[in-house]
Amino acid sequence: MIEMLATFTKSEIIEQMDIAYGTFIKENKDVSFSFPVLILLGEFDRIGKVNQYCEAWSKKEGYPLHIISNASHFSNGDNPQQVNSEIQEFINVLIKYNV
Repeated sequence: MIEMLATFTKSEIIEQMDIAYGTFIKENKDVSFSFPVLILLGEFDRIGKVNQYCEAWSKKEGYPLHIISNASHFSNGDNPQQVNSEIQEFINVLIKYNV
C-alpha cells in the first residue's frame, strides 16, 4: 500500500479518498440488511465522521451501538477483550432468540 501511494501527491490521495467515501454514502444510503447487525465504536475514535455515522446509523435502523472503552479506531486491537465480549454476547442473544 505504501509503495502504491508513494506515486501520488497528497492532493491526489485526498481527491481519491473524497471520490471513494463521497460516493459510498450516496450509493449505500438505502441499503437494508436482512441479518442482525452490531455496531462497535471505539470510545476515542476520531477518524473522519465515523462516530457521527455510527450513532446516526444506530438511531435510524435501531441497530445496537456498543462503545469500546479505551479504544480508538482500531478498537479490536486497542481493547480486544471487550470487543470479543461484545461479539460473544451479541451471538448469545441471537442463539437465545433463534435469530
